[in-house]
Amino acid sequence: MTDGEVLREIEEILSEYNTTMGTRIKCSGIKPNDHFCNDIGGDSLKLVSMIISFEERFGIEIDERDFVDANPWVMGNLARYIQEKRRKSEEAPQ
Repeated sequence: MTDGEVLREIEEILSEYNTTMGTRIKCSGIKPNDHFCNDIGGDSLKLVSMIISFEERFGIEIDERDFVDANPWVMGNLARYIQEKRRKSEEAPQ
């Protein structure tokens, strides 16, 4: 999965979040350098509440500490974080 594909999945999650929560977070045309708060219209509570959606959609488990260390506020960083977690989960013995 490429960064672009992950970003499209994130856009879908944001769109679903908007529908469910009645919010107006930008959910199309997201670029890797977009900041979750400054460019997309989210905030820390919204990002934290989406963690479960990220885990379910991408089949990963997110640890809050390494999530924060990944600087997920920038969409490209979030996409790379998700890809890295997916890669590690696929490599883990079943």
